Amino acid sequence: MTLIRLKTPNKLKTLNRLMTLNNMLRKIFIIFTFSLLGFIGQVSSVAAKPATTGDAFNQVNAIRSAAGMKPMTYSIPLSRAAQSHASYLANNIGKRFQGLDLHVQNSAFRDFSGTNPADRAAKAAYPYRDVKENISVGSKNISDSISGLMSAIYHRFTFLDFLVDTIGYGAATNKKGFNTYVYNMGRKDMESTCSSRPRQALPSKPIDCLGTEVNADYIERACNNLPQDALYEETFASSCPNGRLLKASYMDVICSNPPAEILFSGDGSYYEICHPRIRVQTSWLNGLCSDNRNANSHALHSGENRFYKICDNNTRVYASWFKNYCDSATPNDQSMDSAYYLKLCNSDFKVSKTFAYEQDARQYNKNPEFVVWPPVNANEVIPVFYDETPDPLPDIDVSGYPLSLQFNPGKVKAVRVSAFKLEKKNNNGRWTHIKAVRELNHKSDPEKAFSKLQFAWFPLQRLDWDSSYRASVSVDIDGVKTDRAKKNIRWLFNTKTIDTSLITVESWQQNLAVPKDQWFTLYLVPNKAVSRPMQQIKLRWRGTAKVVSKTIDMNTIKLKLQNIKCEPVTLKMAQGRKLILKPCDH
Repeated sequence: MTLIRLKTPNKLKTLNRLMTLNNMLRKIFIIFTFSLLGFIGQVSSVAAKPATTGDAFNQVNAIRSAAGMKPMTYSIPLSRAAQSHASYLANNIGKRFQGLDLHVQNSAFRDFSGTNPADRAAKAAYPYRDVKENISVGSKNISDSISGLMSAIYHRFTFLDFLVDTIGYGAATNKKGFNTYVYNMGRKDMESTCSSRPRQALPSKPIDCLGTEVNADYIERACNNLPQDALYEETFASSCPNGRLLKASYMDVICSNPPAEILFSGDGSYYEICHPRIRVQTSWLNGLCSDNRNANSHALHSGENRFYKICDNNTRVYASWFKNYCDSATPNDQSMDSAYYLKLCNSDFKVSKTFAYEQDARQYNKNPEFVVWPPVNANEVIPVFYDETPDPLPDIDVSGYPLSLQFNPGKVKAVRVSAFKLEKKNNNGRWTHIKAVRELNHKSDPEKAFSKLQFAWFPLQRLDWDSSYRASVSVDIDGVKTDRAKKNIRWLFNTKTIDTSLITVESWQQNLAVPKDQWFTLYLVPNKAVSRPMQQIKLRWRGTAKVVSKTIDMNTIKLKLQNIKCEPVTLKMAQGRKLILKPCDH
């Protein structure tokens, strides 16, 4: 049950700038689509990033709180496992970057601590095996790392998992500033189960209840409260004058201590019963053997002579009663254990599948019916999505930030999405429908990683900076405990603001008038030819001017031209894009 999927950092990560040919700020991503692989040399030393655990823990919990979900608790063993893997990655990722599964360690490499997340957690003394893992490589800080993972849809669903409720965190960096961040997630309830090994979690072999496999407790309930009419009775050696059978238990009492009022005396007819023989009145025996079963049920035998032995003491019960009991088993009474157990613990303790499902149900019940992201009324939402590994949009270089909707498996059985709509609020207050949107679900997801209750919508163009959007989804829901219902889910969110003047640059523009001695931001509209120009930049100018830059994403850069006269500044970018910035023409 362990989820082992290649997790990646936010693809908004980019090389910051190349001020000169010899001065490069290096940044590497899990997906490395540009040719700087030789850039990463062997790491000589790695250190854990100090005083950041609380920041990571608080930020992930802020995300879950915004989504209306149960917060995580902090796990020391999971943090040990995450830290060991972060150090391993920082030491080794540069050696064999291409084709490397970042969740799998090679025992021949330095700082090996376990092949997969479950093994590393076990080594760190974490008792539960089903550890989920998110990894971010190359992010500049924790906030950048987590924000990026939340923009990557597969990793987002891991942070917003309905079952996990505890988290550990690790980070490592080297002397060259290369950062790795690892987040491991688990479950407190299963930690306790694996540690304390409660009796009720033990698997029990299904019992064959006359062809129906039932849980042991179904039979145990019967054994603890067997009705009197279920208990098999032997028949008395002598039958009634009318052929009816009598219960041996009743007649044995009569024979051993016959009441005086039933004994025959004097002249007339009588019956002889018991051994040794005693004479009884004909009226008494004829009355006892009459067809009035309600009055004589204590004495008359049903005539059934078949029985089954059940319970630990081999109690005999009538075959007809037991068959009816077996046929009455509900789905909850029937055994759901496949092979009788699940191996969920980092030990030899095996957990009943039924018990595990019951634990899941309790976890699901702690979280809402559904979760949307970005959350309702969110601010400062990243407007762009580039890619992740695995890539949900392999044919598109740049798209808008994905919206997602996922339903709680403990509260929803099935969902059908009938409509989705995304709109942007214009300056005049009107809303414009954004039609170019791709939906991913369990059928259209190229990686087939989505469940039937997970949905995402990718705007095929970037969202705009500092803009308001609203989304609406119409769904038909089959609840676990409720009938089908229609629901319209609507929410608003706002994209990140730019704290300077924003200049939008179209693909045809080569010369650009810009301000001097103040910050401004350039946004280069992506196109097929030049989709990610800020992957690498180089600024050139003459004189004693000072040019300061800060890359925001692979289409956006913040600049300040100081002490500059009227000399143009050349901005060379990736994919052959070049701009001439003219401060005196502004």
